[in-house]
Amino acid sequence: MSGLAQISKALAGVRGVAARITGHLAGTSWPSLTSGASLSPASDGAARFRHLGLLWLFGGIALALVTLLCFTLGLDDATTAFAFLIVIVLLSLMDSFVSSAIFSIVAVGCLDYFFIPPVFAFEVSDTQDLTVLAAFLIASLAVTSLVRRLRRLDELKREQAQLLDLTSDSVFVCDIEDRIVYWNRSAAELYGWSRSEALGKNAQQLLQAVYPAPLGEIMESLSRTGRWEGELRHTTRDGRKIITSSRWSLQRDARGRPIGTLETNTDITERKRAEDALRQSQAAYLAEAQKLSHTGSFGWSVATGEILWSGESFQIFEYEPVAKVSLDMVMNRVHPEDAELVRETIERAARHGEDFDFEHRLLMPGGAVKHVHIVARAVTDESGDTEFVGAMMDITTAKEAENRAQLIIDTVPGLIWHARPDGSFDFISQRWLEFAGQTSVERLSEGWSEQIHPAEIEQVRARWARAVAEVKPFEVEARFRRFDGEYRWLLVQALPLLDSSGNLLGWYGNDIDIHDRKQTEEALRQAQGELAHVNRVTTMGELTAALAHEINQPIGAAVTNAESCLSWLAGDNPNIEEARAAAGNIVRDGMRAAEIITRIRRLFKKDTSLRELVDVNNVIGEMIGILRNEAIRYAIAIRTELDADLPPVMGDRVQLQQVVMNLMLNSIDAMKTMDGRRILDIRSRRTDEDEVMISVRDTGVGLPPQPAERIFDAFFTTKPDGTGMGLSISRAIIAAHGGRLWAADNAPRGAIFHLTVPVEADPSG
Repeated sequence: MSGLAQISKALAGVRGVAARITGHLAGTSWPSLTSGASLSPASDGAARFRHLGLLWLFGGIALALVTLLCFTLGLDDATTAFAFLIVIVLLSLMDSFVSSAIFSIVAVGCLDYFFIPPVFAFEVSDTQDLTVLAAFLIASLAVTSLVRRLRRLDELKREQAQLLDLTSDSVFVCDIEDRIVYWNRSAAELYGWSRSEALGKNAQQLLQAVYPAPLGEIMESLSRTGRWEGELRHTTRDGRKIITSSRWSLQRDARGRPIGTLETNTDITERKRAEDALRQSQAAYLAEAQKLSHTGSFGWSVATGEILWSGESFQIFEYEPVAKVSLDMVMNRVHPEDAELVRETIERAARHGEDFDFEHRLLMPGGAVKHVHIVARAVTDESGDTEFVGAMMDITTAKEAENRAQLIIDTVPGLIWHARPDGSFDFISQRWLEFAGQTSVERLSEGWSEQIHPAEIEQVRARWARAVAEVKPFEVEARFRRFDGEYRWLLVQALPLLDSSGNLLGWYGNDIDIHDRKQTEEALRQAQGELAHVNRVTTMGELTAALAHEINQPIGAAVTNAESCLSWLAGDNPNIEEARAAAGNIVRDGMRAAEIITRIRRLFKKDTSLRELVDVNNVIGEMIGILRNEAIRYAIAIRTELDADLPPVMGDRVQLQQVVMNLMLNSIDAMKTMDGRRILDIRSRRTDEDEVMISVRDTGVGLPPQPAERIFDAFFTTKPDGTGMGLSISRAIIAAHGGRLWAADNAPRGAIFHLTVPVEADPSG
């Protein structure tokens, strides 16, 4: 027989040995050569090298012993190759394919050196011998690769079996004859038979299974669909009857032929007992549930269509209690927009026997809308039919509260955003996107600075960069371009979010549109300036006009009389009588001028202003709006107590505004350097004399020590830069309206100014 034929015969023998070896791998645990230490290179490199060293030492000794034995016995190369293959296969079980390849090459070298002529030389004289060596090397590599692959497959099966042992469900596998070929730990715990006792037994006979349908129908369904689910009654080793939720899966071979069934069983005995107890005490349960949670309960048999409702369920659906409830009654109350959802849910539950949990609306006969939450669990009765036990809860109040909360969020006027610690944006609210006319957070976050007005962009960038670098709160007012191209003022505010260690997590920002406020402030500033201008123009204009017009005539008359007097005295014969008369006229003209000055001092009795019906409270409110920022600047609190039922007064709106503003400004000036609480109190009421009274109180320096009335004198002032005209003009204006203006001390400190204006009917009315 040729060497190649002998090698082939040897390989056939090796295949048989390999098959026997791999057949025993499932029960074999190969010991580590390092006393159980892990050989994983990633976990212990030193142990790996020790293992390889020992393995190669052991392999080298084994190959040397085989070589010595075969050489001593004078065995031929084929027999020796067979012995080498056995050693290499055994060694391949202990390490990687690389080690097996090394041992195979060493074995080829031994065959060539000791057994193939010429011996004791690494030479091959016959080409056929070279073929034998090559065939041996290929065969050894192929066999060791096959053995290792079979081993890995077997290890995988063992790992899968171990995983199945970890599950709490009982799992067993039956072959096509219903004999048990696998039995996990949970199955042993549930049924009482150990693995060794159960293997090989007929599952149906061992467990005395009671099926919900004829076994033939179940097997036909399993063969057709590849799976089956249902509830089974099993008997345990100690005779207990249990109910399991069983799931079967048909196993097939590579050709698609059935080879067995994997069964997973969950013990639901306690649940079934609880459900039976629940059904038995349904009336008591429903009554207690209604008392505790105002939640209705129901039962639904899919097979018979029977529906049971509790009393609360009838209340929720606003039906009178009836003996029989139908699905049509349910659908008649379902909101039309939710009808399709409810119908699909019911049909799916009836078809598949699945639990369901969903919310929908009810439309009551009176038009009211209710929100209900429905939850149900599928159970199987003794006959195997599916039933649902569930509850319905009226969540209308909760839904309304949820909608209100969402409405508040949606109507918050701020533009919300969030930035990373480095200042780059990662969230921008929908309201911000709508403001900017953008459609994505990425687009806006990349070009956010392009939204800022060119006049403020550098300032905003610099301040934002400084806030990020210093991790300090950020606030700035700037104009941002809206989607329609208009620039609007925004108040941009951001706060850093820090963790417990003080590390920056991000920034939360809120941008508020203050454009209208800015415009209002500008308008108020203009109005304030205009009123001040009116004050100056009115005061100086009326003084100048009065002096020029009223004093012009008596002064002119006095000059004329003086010239006459001089004329009478200038002649050779002075006319003393005529000169005396002219001098008397001069005295009368002087008295007349004094009377005019007295009238001017009482101020502006001439009524030339535009009179109309004026809401005094409205005038007060306008002046508060104008001077609010001035009060805030000096930490002054403004309080009001205004009579809401005040009648209107007939007067000049602008002049009344001027008076109220003068009084408020005087109070602010009197308090801005004072310590303690600074309060500006403004009140309005109707007096018993049918007048409207306005009172302005402050906690300032109070009235001067001189008589209080002096403060109303023209040019009298206690301010270093005051003109002394404000109170004088104010009293004149009020007097022209038929009212009064006076001052008094305000206890414990400060001053109080009162003014009254008579209530007059509209002349046109």
